[in-house]
Amino acid sequence: MVKKETDYPLIISSIILILIGIIAIYSSGEDLGFPKYQKQLIWFILGLAGSFIIQFINPKKLMNISIYLYTIMIVSLVAVLFFGTSHMGARRWLNLGFYEIQPSEFGKIILVIVLANFYSKFNIKINRFNFTNFIAAAITLLPVLLIYKQPDLGTSLVYLAIFGVIMFANGLDYFHAFNLFMIIFSIIFKALGYQFFVSYLIVYGFILFKFGKKRINIAALWLINFSIGMGTSFIWDRLKPYQKLRITSFLNPEKHIQKGGWQIVQSKTAIANGGFFGRGINGGSQTQLGFLPEGHTDFIFSVIIEEMGAITGILVLFLFFVIIYRTIMISLKVNNKHYYLLCVGIASIFLYQVFINIGMTIGVMPITGLPLPFLSYGGSSLLFNMVLVALLVNISRNRRDY
Repeated sequence: MVKKETDYPLIISSIILILIGIIAIYSSGEDLGFPKYQKQLIWFILGLAGSFIIQFINPKKLMNISIYLYTIMIVSLVAVLFFGTSHMGARRWLNLGFYEIQPSEFGKIILVIVLANFYSKFNIKINRFNFTNFIAAAITLLPVLLIYKQPDLGTSLVYLAIFGVIMFANGLDYFHAFNLFMIIFSIIFKALGYQFFVSYLIVYGFILFKFGKKRINIAALWLINFSIGMGTSFIWDRLKPYQKLRITSFLNPEKHIQKGGWQIVQSKTAIANGGFFGRGINGGSQTQLGFLPEGHTDFIFSVIIEEMGAITGILVLFLFFVIIYRTIMISLKVNNKHYYLLCVGIASIFLYQVFINIGMTIGVMPITGLPLPFLSYGGSSLLFNMVLVALLVNISRNRRDY
């Protein structure tokens, strides 16, 4: 009998991050009533119990019921729009009486399971325009639209990132991956002005003609970029005021310092204040005097550096690297395409959220409201990330059996 190996670096890294997060939540201040850090500690203990239970579940069973999980996700997201609880103008939670759950958090892993099962079950030619690929896109876009309506633009973009990474892992070639990435540039150049957009379309058309194989595919890709670029104004007009403010504040935070730019400026100030060793727990001026909004959630990385120093910030980045690296290594060791895509999808969730959140705190990415995995306050977010690690440990330990 082959001895099962437990991925201790993955487990230890996630636990250290959670403990750092609980300390930072404690230091970021408490509201009236039950302290947030104690709530987070309770969710951590419950997450440990849930992680233990997950070790006895064969992930294949999750694949077999993926359609039911997807249905539950969609029903939950629709229910949020009609019966959800609002916080700070966003309706993202369902009140179960004893707990408020955020369906969009757990929906991420459900989407990964569904897409992994879908692409494993069907022999899909990923680099061609076909009906099966459109079904996969529709599977992704339905929850994206429902989450966007909450409104939660940041989380909806995570779902799109999951879809893109799983497609690439499933064999999407560099040419088609390049074209997916170019959609972002069509939006940027259209926002800069028509002269930039026209120049972009000419250059992009030349690249397609040079490296594309079929004229119908070339025409379709060019028209998609043209249509999305032209639709930028339509999309902008339908953004919520706070979403527009986040984008304009990101582009010029000092100009909007009394509005959305305040968060970015204060976040960068807190990071600068921390130095290498930090100002000590409860010693950060930006955090303790209330200058840094949402220090326990969106900007918890700023709190960590201000009070625990850049040395702790470097440790946090290293631990995230270990988690993502171990996730990728597990994906390369499994002999089953289901679990390969499942691991790759989980890696995309970690990588995207870490990149966006930390980029947001240092002012190189717009504010999206995405939590930092394991660190930000929130029961749904913490339990969700612990479930991801538990699944990875399960797959790693039993990869020879599955």
